[in-house]
Amino acid sequence: MMTIKLSHNSYGKSDVRLVKVTRNGQEHHMQELTVKVILSGNFSDTYLTGDNRAVLPTDTIKNTVYVLAKDHPIPSIEEFGVDLSRHFQERLANVDEVYVDIVETSWQRMVIAGKLHPYAFTGTNTEKNCCTITRTAAAVKIQSSIRDLLILKTSGSGFSQFLQDEYTTLKETDDRLLGTNLLVQWHYKQDNVNFAALRTQLRQILLEIFATHPSNSLQNTLYEMGKAALEKMPNLADIHLFMPNKHNLLVDFSPFHLENPNQIFMPIDEPFGMIEGRLEAE
Repeated sequence: MMTIKLSHNSYGKSDVRLVKVTRNGQEHHMQELTVKVILSGNFSDTYLTGDNRAVLPTDTIKNTVYVLAKDHPIPSIEEFGVDLSRHFQERLANVDEVYVDIVETSWQRMVIAGKLHPYAFTGTNTEKNCCTITRTAAAVKIQSSIRDLLILKTSGSGFSQFLQDEYTTLKETDDRLLGTNLLVQWHYKQDNVNFAALRTQLRQILLEIFATHPSNSLQNTLYEMGKAALEKMPNLADIHLFMPNKHNLLVDFSPFHLENPNQIFMPIDEPFGMIEGRLEAE
């Protein structure tokens, strides 16, 4: 006879959205977070028999996120994620692993009459700060990331001397627009660092290398960005960069008997090249 077993189970609450306003007199600080909490462990009875005595309701998980956000300062999303994971692990004996994923939507103060307004904000763009916390009884693993960081430079990039066959139509160039929608992930060697300061430092290193590195390929630029980050930041264990091409195609003006000296381009979203690489500090 066939034997059926439950080989894995987990549950939790996803897309718990919150805005926290911290008021310091007339100056306010605003944070918008989207939180996911997933619990793995001994919950088989509720699946197999409907016995819910070991199950903390997902609604309670949601409420816990709100209460801890209220009662804890959030100097960084990593620290808040660590606090959340610790809360559930310490309270639930049947939990083997707590997984916390946090996405932070960036807001900046409006500049009014040349000054930062104390309590009016504007969304920066699509860029988001993210982290995932994976906690077990043995260890806590922290991965930080920046998602959807749109960067582009209009010079200092080329692509030539590449492999060609009978289907190749791409023309070689030593002057092109280089753009990408960067996703970068990294792990720390320790879990007691200044996460917010390190995130700011890493972001600036990546931008500086992207802007100044003479690029023969996006692959080469990716490597130089990751290499600089690991060399300048000894607290990092590794870095993983995803760099999809944001293609801008030179418009053909020849039907109009006009020249186009790298001036007018047509941006396209699909299809796009995907360049990816992970670097580790040894």
